[in-house]
Amino acid sequence: MGAAVVRTRLAHPAAWALVVVALVVAGPIGLDAARVLDDPVRPALDRRLEPPLHGSVLGTDHLGRDVLSRVVHGTVPTLASALLGLLAAAILGVAGALAAGFPAAGRWQRLPSWIAQGLLAWPGALTALVLVAVLGRGEWALVMAVVLQVWPDLQWTLEREVRALSAQPFVEAARALGYGPLRILTSELLPHLLPSVAILTLLHLRQSVMLVSTLAFLGLGPPPPTPTWGGMVAEGRPYLPDAWWPVVFPVVALSACLWFGGALARGLTARRAGGGSS
Repeated sequence: MGAAVVRTRLAHPAAWALVVVALVVAGPIGLDAARVLDDPVRPALDRRLEPPLHGSVLGTDHLGRDVLSRVVHGTVPTLASALLGLLAAAILGVAGALAAGFPAAGRWQRLPSWIAQGLLAWPGALTALVLVAVLGRGEWALVMAVVLQVWPDLQWTLEREVRALSAQPFVEAARALGYGPLRILTSELLPHLLPSVAILTLLHLRQSVMLVSTLAFLGLGPPPPTPTWGGMVAEGRPYLPDAWWPVVFPVVALSACLWFGGALARGLTARRAGGGSS
């Protein structure tokens, strides 16, 4: 029964999400192998601030580096940090919610809920800044920042849903059949919880990407010359009066990502509301 619920409700949106992740990871590698893009980190001072369509499709930045190449390569550190953080937050949120939200949960099983409540009392951006300042610059610091930003909300929301699901007739039926607590959690509650996990995770995708880009803009992301969308905006801002393209195109890429995440979340929500029908 549980597997059928997952297949019915998540088939199309999950497939699209996997395709997007695969393209994000493999796209720059494939374009490099085909020698379509220029080196995103090698300066070419004789080509500084070339406008779009003047030797380069999207122009060059203040060091003569190809903007198109840097935007494409910037998807990996930007989206990979956000996606890894979301994945880790979802796993922690599901495990903590199942442990704390089940009626038979003991005192120590509610520890994740108490920690989540404490983190929700702090401004998420401040927590991220402190974490990155302590761990230093780098992609793993960004991943941890996303986890601490997203996990408390997932934990709190999913825990309430676990409590609601625990009162449903199918759980009572499972108990009557002699299922133990662990089997009820994994085979009955978890499959019914996964659609909500997918929707909540996608709803937090935009927040996570914005957090990663903001930290990169503030100089707390991967160190130069690694391209990131936020870092590109920060590098191009001093030259904005004379050259708009090093700033505008990373912002366009970021906006497209945020729009896609919102559209995917809305599609998954509508599919769930429609009962999984095509």
